[in-house]
Amino acid sequence: MNYVIGIDGGGSKTVGLFAKPDGTILSRAEADGSNYHVVGADRTKQILADLIVALLDQADVAPDSQIAYCLGMAGLGRESDQAVINNICDGIGLDRRRILTHDAEIALVGGLGKLEGVILISGTGAIAYGQTADGRSARSNGWGHLLGDEGSGYFIGLQALRAVVRAEDGRTQPTKIRDLVLSEIGLSTPKDLVAWTHGISKGQIAYLSRIVFEVMESGDEVAKQIITRAADELARSAQVVIDKLNLNPTPEVVLSGGVMLNQPVLVKMIQDRCPGIQTRLATNEPAYGAILLAISAYFSDSGN
Repeated sequence: MNYVIGIDGGGSKTVGLFAKPDGTILSRAEADGSNYHVVGADRTKQILADLIVALLDQADVAPDSQIAYCLGMAGLGRESDQAVINNICDGIGLDRRRILTHDAEIALVGGLGKLEGVILISGTGAIAYGQTADGRSARSNGWGHLLGDEGSGYFIGLQALRAVVRAEDGRTQPTKIRDLVLSEIGLSTPKDLVAWTHGISKGQIAYLSRIVFEVMESGDEVAKQIITRAADELARSAQVVIDKLNLNPTPEVVLSGGVMLNQPVLVKMIQDRCPGIQTRLATNEPAYGAILLAISAYFSDSGN
C-alpha cells in the first residue's frame, strides 16, 4: 500500500500529516520546532524521527507499506541546507521518494490547493512567494529576523520592545504597550528587558505582537504606527512578487501564518493598500501543501 507524509518544519513547531495518495488524511502529529539553524542538526533529526513514528503509530500502518515524503522547511531553497536535511533523512531511513522544499511553497500549495499562485505569510517570520504554471518563482522578504521578516510577529514584537525602551528614555511618546508587555513577561521595569531579551526565543518575542494589536484598538498612537508599518511592508512584499512574475491579470493572493489568521485588522489594512488584489485566507495548513506536492510528484496517475 502507498502512503504520503507531509511535514511542515517550522521554527516554533513541526506539523506532520499522513495520508493516502488520494489526499485522505489518516493521522496528524505535532512536535517542537525543527529548524536546524535554531535547534541543531541532531535535534532536528530526533524531532523528525519521533514525528514520523507518531504518525505511523496513529494510523497503524503495515510494515511493508511504501511511503513518499515532502518536507517543507525554512531555508530548503538553498542547496547547502538541502544537503543537511538529506543526510538527516538518510539517517532516519526515509524513502528516497522525497521532496525537500522551502516552507513558503508548501504554504502556498496548501493555502490555494494548487501548485501555482501567490502567498503572503505573516507568522513568526514573514515572506511573500509566488510560482507560475510554467515553473517560474519569485520571493520577497523572508530574509530572517536579523535581515528582514518585516511585518512578521517577531518584527511587531521587537518594535514593541523598542517602543518601550525609547519611551522610557523620553525619545518617543509614552505608550500603553509598556505596562502590558512588562506584565506579560513578568518584569518590573524596562531596565529588566536587557537581560530578558538575551535569553528568549524568536517565538517569545513574536508572541508579544498580540499586545500591539490590542493596544492599537484602544487608540494608542505608537501601536498604530507599528502595525501600519507592518501592513505597509507586507503589502509591498506581495506587490513585488506579482511584479517580478509579471502576473497579469493580478492573481488572488492567499494569506497565511498565525498573525495573518488571528488579526483581521491586519488583513483589512493590507487589503486597503492593495486595492487591485483579491485576498483570502489559506484553505489548508502548510503540511497539507506538502501532502499535495508529494502526491503530484509520485502518485498523480495512481489511486493506490
